[in-house]
Amino acid sequence: MYRDFEVVGMRFSLFADVRNLFNRENVLSVFSRTGKPDDPGPASTSWSDNYDRWDYYSTPRVINVGLRLFF
Repeated sequence: MYRDFEVVGMRFSLFADVRNLFNRENVLSVFSRTGKPDDPGPASTSWSDNYDRWDYYSTPRVINVGLRLFF
């Protein structure tokens, strides 16, 4: 969201970019054998990198707030 305003002939814009406000683990992808994002199935080994799939989840909470000056 953003809000533009003008003061003394200069234009400003306040903005906020908020994503995943409640910091939920939103699943983006799953393993085809199990349908779960954290269980690759019985064929994988315990030392396998298959369990470490950070890209199967959305990003954590991100909040950016700022001020823009137009001149």
